[in-house]
Formats: sequence, structure tokens, C-alpha cells
Amino acid sequence: MDTLAVIGVLAIITVGGAVAYLLKNSSNTGLSKDDQMRYNRSKTNIENFTHAKNWEALENMLNTRTLRDFPDLDKMVKDALKNKPKS
Repeated sequence: MDTLAVIGVLAIITVGGAVAYLLKNSSNTGLSKDDQMRYNRSKTNIENFTHAKNWEALENMLNTRTLRDFPDLDKMVKDALKNKPKS
């Protein structure tokens, strides 16, 4: 579990830098800066959780406001969960 916590902290740090870079170099997408940051942060988290096969974190994201606000991220989580092993 400690390894997962370290991975989570590193992911958050990486996401912060990536979001700052993307916001600085992004074109106008019609989203406010806060929404764009929330979108980018959530997308990066979904990608990291999928790569780490952290199914619990992905399941916890379901029914969140972020996924309701960004349907493509909702689809991304649901598609990733299709790869979850049956227990």
C-alpha cells in the first residue's frame, strides 16, 4: 500500500507540471482555466490509474461531478474498467 501512495504522490506532482505546461501552451478550448485544469488533471489521473491497473481508484471516480461534466472522461473510465479482471 505504501508503494501505491508513493506512486500517487509522484503522479500528482507530474500531473501538476503537465497541467501547467498544457495550460501555458494550449489553445482556447472554450473552457475556463479552472475547468481546463480540472479536465487535464482528471484525464492524467485516469491514464495513470489505467496504466497502474488501479481499478478501485477508477471505480471511485464513477459518479463524480467531473465525469458528469466531461462525458469523454466518463467513457474513458468505463472503457478502462472493461479490462478489470473478473473476481
